[in-house]
Amino acid sequence: MLNFRAATLVSRYRPPVPVYAVCTNRAITRQLHLWRSIYPLYFEAINMDWREDLYDRIHYAVKCGKEQDIIHDGDLLVVVSGTTHGIYLFIVNI
Repeated sequence: MLNFRAATLVSRYRPPVPVYAVCTNRAITRQLHLWRSIYPLYFEAINMDWREDLYDRIHYAVKCGKEQDIIHDGDLLVVVSGTTHGIYLFIVNI
């Protein structure tokens, strides 16, 4: 899950895997369709606690990935998130 700038930077390296960008802005979600390997997802629910909001976005992306049969149980996901609190990078085992 990435913001616009981070998603486009990852896309420039042409990853062999899909990149999910979970956005709360519809315009940015539409713009991300122009980038290679990026699957932009519009997320409406915003939690005021940034940590809970991040977890909600991760769960939403995993749910969408499973519905599209891209994410499976046992997969490893790399999560990159840029917030006002800093940049987070961690690995999630589904």
